[in-house]
Amino acid sequence: MYIEDPNLNKAERQILEYFSPDTEPASGAAIAKATSLSAGDLYPALHKLETNGLIASRRVDGGHPKRKFYTITRAGVEARNSKSFMTEKDEHWPWVASGCMSGCSGAASVFVMICVAGIFLF
Repeated sequence: MYIEDPNLNKAERQILEYFSPDTEPASGAAIAKATSLSAGDLYPALHKLETNGLIASRRVDGGHPKRKFYTITRAGVEARNSKSFMTEKDEHWPWVASGCMSGCSGAASVFVMICVAGIFLF
């Protein structure tokens, strides 16, 4: 069972965001490539997440050197889905969207939603 921890740093959050329940096990190199994290940020974050039970790893002897492959655990999925994992933007987006929709109608609401999302089609 996951106990909410709002103290996940940016690298740890990126790693958890990378994984979904059906993501194949991934090496540190693959995670680094997908998240653009440096080795100095990636491996300490992987170690902390593994120590806290949010990800699991297994060593594979297939080559030299041995490689670790990481997967998200049930606790990691719970952490990713927890309220404390949501960013401030994520928390406020439903409020902004509902406020725009209640104050506008038709094409104006679409324009406001596009502007709020930061997408300009000019």
